[in-house]
Amino acid sequence: MDLVARIQAGDVDAFETLYRQHSAKIYTLASRMAGSAEDGEDLPQEIFLQAYRKLGSFKGDSALGTWLYRLALNHCLDFVRSRQAKMNKLTETLGRRERRSSRPRAARRRSRGSISSARSSGCLKDAAKRSCCTTSKGSTTRKSPTCSASRKGRRSRRCSRRG
Repeated sequence: MDLVARIQAGDVDAFETLYRQHSAKIYTLASRMAGSAEDGEDLPQEIFLQAYRKLGSFKGDSALGTWLYRLALNHCLDFVRSRQAKMNKLTETLGRRERRSSRPRAARRRSRGSISSARSSGCLKDAAKRSCCTTSKGSTTRKSPTCSASRKGRRSRRCSRRG
């Protein structure tokens, strides 16, 4: 009986034979494509699992090893593309933050809404919030409505406004 037919019939030994014959080649490909040994160890597991699921699509036009290698190559390419997409997204996000932080401080303050600006200053005009004072370290402490002192007895820049 053919190896593929035995695997499709549920023979675990046949799948183990397939794994032993091709695992070294698949690991080498995955490590090379992924760029690290750690990813190279994870990818073959995913590849052999995918091969088991897709074995029904194997037509027999090529050798089983060739089909498996091509399946592994496509899986590795998908992995690299998804990693590049994540990196591009992260780079774009960092680029936006950098552009935002390079604007003058006054322009950044004006771009905030009045409520968020009041919150960021630490002294909201709301009577219930007047006693909250944000110290220069960013922590919130309860002080007098005039925010006369921070933790170390110094007046915080953010709290110098009177309610």
